[in-house]
Amino acid sequence: HHGIREPQALRTLHYIHTAALLSPSPTVSSNLLEGAVRIKEKHQIRTTPDLKRGMCSRCKLPLVGGVTSRVRVRRNCGGQLSRNVTCGGCDTTRRYPVVKDSKELKIERAPEHHLT
Repeated sequence: HHGIREPQALRTLHYIHTAALLSPSPTVSSNLLEGAVRIKEKHQIRTTPDLKRGMCSRCKLPLVGGVTSRVRVRRNCGGQLSRNVTCGGCDTTRRYPVVKDSKELKIERAPEHHLT
């Protein structure tokens, strides 16, 4: 299991990913994520889905919905829901299946406040 073998490297990957998401500069963010990929490869760590889906595979830009990426939930021909994420830097689109019970749909929407 990768967490047992290289716990420090895994913590570093999560720290770099968080720093890249918080950085106001796309160039700095991309450089941080490229460094994270090098650490992952050096220590042969399997990338967790949140890290993998949080970065464009082509230009290494962090994907933040509504800021650096466009996120849409669509139905395909068979009625299956998919989450389409388009990178704002290079227009690469990735599709991820959505399970109806999943938190993925709930995360995409801002909480609604009702005033009475």
